[in-house]
Amino acid sequence: MRQGKVLASLIALGLLMSACGGGQTAGSSAAAGSGVASGGKPAASGAAATNDQLYEAAKKEGEIVANVQDSDSERLAVDTFTKRYPGIKITWQLGRGADVANKLTTQAQGNVFTHDVFSSGPHDMDGMREAGMLEPYQSPELANVRPDFVDANKVIDPQYVLVYGITVNTKLVPPDQEPKSWNDLLDPKWKGKIAMQDPRGSGGTMTLLVGLSKYEPLGMDYIRKLAAQQPFIGRETNQLLTQLVSGEFPIMLGVSAGQLVTQKDKNPSVPVKEIKPTEGIPMVLLGAGLMKNAPHPNAARLWLDWRLSQEGQEVLGKEGQSPVRNGVPTPHEETTIEGVKLLYLDKGQDTANLPQYTKQWDDIFFKK
Repeated sequence: MRQGKVLASLIALGLLMSACGGGQTAGSSAAAGSGVASGGKPAASGAAATNDQLYEAAKKEGEIVANVQDSDSERLAVDTFTKRYPGIKITWQLGRGADVANKLTTQAQGNVFTHDVFSSGPHDMDGMREAGMLEPYQSPELANVRPDFVDANKVIDPQYVLVYGITVNTKLVPPDQEPKSWNDLLDPKWKGKIAMQDPRGSGGTMTLLVGLSKYEPLGMDYIRKLAAQQPFIGRETNQLLTQLVSGEFPIMLGVSAGQLVTQKDKNPSVPVKEIKPTEGIPMVLLGAGLMKNAPHPNAARLWLDWRLSQEGQEVLGKEGQSPVRNGVPTPHEETTIEGVKLLYLDKGQDTANLPQYTKQWDDIFFKK
């Protein structure tokens, strides 16, 4: 979740930037009114570029520059994409979304444009869109994506979601005692035995609590009752997860299903389980967008299309993410969202209210 000054600087830059051309380009299926961007051979007026036309234009560009926090997490995606589309390399710019956004806006102020695809959580994506840093592009593959994940502004393409359920240590919580609903966490037997990441400012627990507070059958009354359970609150999610695995407490909130998959990839025997409560689960939508003045716009569009294709989404599932495309199987039960109720979807709509929520959580969980 970005800081207010990041958004302010992005919006200010957006007001200074002139609008840049560049039509939308279709992938394997037609997208009305789209064509290969300048630099490749343009499609006929009003026609859509085929996937082959887009690939040929992308090969002439030869590269995609995109951002990621950990390049190892995308190794399978890079290998699969470059085998599918030889002649196009992917260059990663490493860093958190907010840090990369700051760098890109600073570069743009000096008319330096090196980045093709920006990808991050909803708050940084929203800031880049509001600043006019992104070129509207809607992949034709969106026809296969759950409608509630599609950007109404037609600028950002969804990539995957982070899901937040209830995480338990299976050695300490036998199957017949598992909390099956959010209300089950209020059982007196769990008092003092629940851990969670500090919800103030940003992170999975902020998303979780916002979602629970907005769900009318639970609401703020539920949040206060949860606080009365005297949860242990720590700053670092990974440290808390390590403590959960070692048995220091039986239940944890605020860890994403993808983080559990990472833990199990490192050690399949770790005694952790993700429970998706009956009321539903909060999710955070991760997106990607085509940068204005991208030096490799056709390769960028090809990458965005592939990420939403059946193959691309299956790769994301194998990497431990929760795909947004309908009917994509994943090898990890933790990240499966097919048939799972959506309690709250964070698309950046509550960014302006984060200071208010931070104060609420401070009053409820920290002030005695």
